[in-house]
Amino acid sequence: MEKTKTKKVLKIIGDVLFFVVIALILFIAVMNLRSKKNNGIPNIFGTAYVEVLSGSMDGDKPDSFAEGDLVIAKIVNDKNREEVIRNLKVGDIVTYIDYTIVKEGMIISHRITSIANPIEEGDPFHFPTYVVQGDNLDYGYGATNVPASRILAVYKSHVKGLGNVLGWFGTPAGFFVIVVLPCILFLIFEVYKFIRVLIEYQNEKNKKNDSESERERNINLTRETLNELVKSGILTQEQADQKLNEYIQGLESKQDEAVEQA
Repeated sequence: MEKTKTKKVLKIIGDVLFFVVIALILFIAVMNLRSKKNNGIPNIFGTAYVEVLSGSMDGDKPDSFAEGDLVIAKIVNDKNREEVIRNLKVGDIVTYIDYTIVKEGMIISHRITSIANPIEEGDPFHFPTYVVQGDNLDYGYGATNVPASRILAVYKSHVKGLGNVLGWFGTPAGFFVIVVLPCILFLIFEVYKFIRVLIEYQNEKNKKNDSESERERNINLTRETLNELVKSGILTQEQADQKLNEYIQGLESKQDEAVEQA
């Protein structure tokens, strides 16, 4: 009984771990697919997850963050851009794409220090330009003018150290560990279960064949004994047949009881 309970607990733990791994794989896969539609920012359900690659925001403000942290931000797209831009103010942190450092563009998260041609109350909406800069003034990033059209996300919060983890998932080693290795282990486990089922089936089949062979031997031996008794005149053929049928019925009853107990 204790062994059966242990097996059930281990099975539940294995199932939970399996579904957790599958959920993590799906989460990372969806984020990576979505990143292709949002300038390389991993995101899901409108929330971006940005790995911090430099120390330019390593400051003393409550929402400052350091290299290796993970920034959680609200995605800015064509549907919500006007609403988001209207609500941006000095002190907010935005994630934007900068083409001044590399030609392909670099994703950076900096704080708004001032707003050029801001939207005035009652004026028609227009896209202003933001002056952004990192909290770490000694890092080397100067103030940068960022048009509203290049803002990709707006800061919501951050998690210390988690950016390194997310970045590692994007490496070949991380992809192997989090995606390929679980699939290989799952395949091995399924093959193991299949082989074990085959072995159990073969063992049961052999037991059944052995049991049937033993049953047939006993019936034949009983039949031969009864035939000798008929020849010697101790039993009539009718009595011998009746006793043989009773013996066979007794064997079948024992077999049914064994099945019920199993």
